[in-house]
Amino acid sequence: MTAVVITGTGLVCPAAASVPELLAAPVDAGLDPSDWFDPVPYLGKRGWKYFSPATRHLLAAAGLVLADADLDPTTQRDESMGVVIGTNFAAAPVVGRFDEVIVAEGADMLSPAEAANFSVNIAASQISMKYAMRAFNLTLTDPMVAGVESLLTLSAGMRRGRARLGIAGATEERAPCGGEPALAAFGEGACCFTLELASDAAARGATVRAVLAGGFSRFLPPGAD
Repeated sequence: MTAVVITGTGLVCPAAASVPELLAAPVDAGLDPSDWFDPVPYLGKRGWKYFSPATRHLLAAAGLVLADADLDPTTQRDESMGVVIGTNFAAAPVVGRFDEVIVAEGADMLSPAEAANFSVNIAASQISMKYAMRAFNLTLTDPMVAGVESLLTLSAGMRRGRARLGIAGATEERAPCGGEPALAAFGEGACCFTLELASDAAARGATVRAVLAGGFSRFLPPGAD
């Protein structure tokens, strides 16, 4: 079996940003959850105004992971790099706002600048566009396990010769709780990993953080052991 390794990690979340007052506050405390993240150090002063928070977090994590892996995408062939990102709530706040506007004022009042953010695929697509990763671009939306499946899916594509390296990970906005305390624990942020063929990583002297030996994801019926 072709060996796939992880050569970099990038994490953007309130815990990593060390904002204890936001982490300890209940969801309904009135604090703005976006206060923990400043896009400028990661994305510069321009070009991200109309991106959703999930997209901003993911682009920041992608930049961090490439730096951590000491990997310059411009030295790679475009068609050799793939992107697989898991998410469930990346587009939920935007879609919710659109629903409210359409019901109250009509579709003509939707903001053209924000219209593209309704798609759950936008966050992952921004990575491909920024770093010219054109082998494939996939967004997975399986509840609870989309991030794990992003690693498995990208590594499977690499083993099949569809790409030689890429970025896998997940990004989320805070889940709409709907009165469910269990969902309130799920915060927002993004995490990315760089995956490479072991032979390529060794050739460029990369530090191997982990080896993806295998794995699977499945759902069991309620009550199953």
